[in-house]
Formats: sequence, structure tokens, C-alpha cells
Amino acid sequence: MADTKVRVVKALEPVTGDEAVRSSVGGRPHVAGGAAWPKCRTHQVPMVLFFQIAAQDGGAPLRGAEHLLVFQCPQWNDIPDFAPVKPGEQLPARFWEQGEGHYAFFLNPSAGAPLEPEPHLVHSRMVFEDADEQPQEVAVKTGKPFMVGIRAFKLGGIPSWAQGPQVYRCQCGADMEPLVQVPLNYIFPKAPEAPQQPGTYSKKKFLIFLGNETYLFACTKRCDPQALFAVVQN
Repeated sequence: MADTKVRVVKALEPVTGDEAVRSSVGGRPHVAGGAAWPKCRTHQVPMVLFFQIAAQDGGAPLRGAEHLLVFQCPQWNDIPDFAPVKPGEQLPARFWEQGEGHYAFFLNPSAGAPLEPEPHLVHSRMVFEDADEQPQEVAVKTGKPFMVGIRAFKLGGIPSWAQGPQVYRCQCGADMEPLVQVPLNYIFPKAPEAPQQPGTYSKKKFLIFLGNETYLFACTKRCDPQALFAVVQN
């Protein structure tokens, strides 16, 4: 397979003041018109904005003016719900409403109005750069070999698959495509005044999904702004 270009997060630059940065860790989430700050369905508290990415900054596979937002409950730090079907099968209708609701993903057609600042993380601007992805083939004792991409905080490309491919079809029957990958134990800087995150044993960082390598997939037909599914491996 030929080398391809992927967009990676090169650095996080702290933002001073109340600037509404579109692609950020923490900061002010740009939500769809009239939407409220999402709450954890179990704890009924506002979720942490871990990151948001605007297509104008991140590029493909985000399309047009799309805007991605990723939230997780501040009182919960674990792996996301397992898919109720086997890899390759179709996820159930409105699969994002199942489970205990400790996290939420949104892929809106465009960035809306920014809400108030996120209090748990250091507001940081995402700095992107292009990188060459040189896919590598992994041989396995049973089954077919598979391809892996680079381990990075990246958009698109091929997942690095710590435990092998695990892909599903969307509720609508369409394929799902790799949208964003967060590498193992990626540090999201904690705001000094924020309480310590459960399960991190650190006063300086937050982790998403207990620090597991996270592969976020989106419906290729964009059937719903929440038709995104996270697979975690380590």
C-alpha cells in the first residue's frame, strides 16, 4: 500500500483569555444551534470537553465545514460500552443512546455558537501538521494479515490497531470510516483548580477512556450527527 498523508496534532498551545478557538482541547465548545452543554445521563453533571476539531483546521476525513466534539463525564474514567454486535455487523438503531451515557460525540455540519469555557482542562489550541503514513502489514497466526498506520493523534488514515481490526457498520447500514485516533495515554492537561480525574492518579492530567488507544469512527453517510462509535484497545 502506498504512503498517504494524514493530519496529526503536532502540539497543544495554551490559550489565554476567552478566545473561542474552533479546534481545541478544553475551551468553549462550538455546539449546534440551540444545543445545551451535554450532561452525563448517570451522574447528571456537565461533561468535560476533551477536544473539538473544525474541518477547516483538521482537514479530511472531516468534510466541508464539519465540526467534531468529544465529551466525557468528569466523574467517570473507564472504557466505553462494547458494541452489542460482532465486528462487521450493523450497530443497532440509535446506538449512541444505549449504555449509561458517560460520554458523547457530535459531528455537526458546521461549528455553531460557542458556549461558556470548559473548567476542567487547560484551554489549548490544537496545532496540526501533515505526516506521512507508511502502512505496515501485521501477520497473525490465524486469520488474514491486516494493515496498521502510525500511532499518533491523527485524523483519518489507518488505525494502528493494538489488538487487530474492529470495525462495524452504522445503524443505517452504511460503512463507518476512521475519523480520529487518540494514542495510548495521551495527556490532556488538567486545569489547576479542577478536581483530580478518577483513575488517573495524577494531579496534572486527564485521560480519555482510561488512557486506552481510541479509534473514533463516523458513518460515511452522516445519517445522524451522533452516528459515531469509539473502539478502544491497548
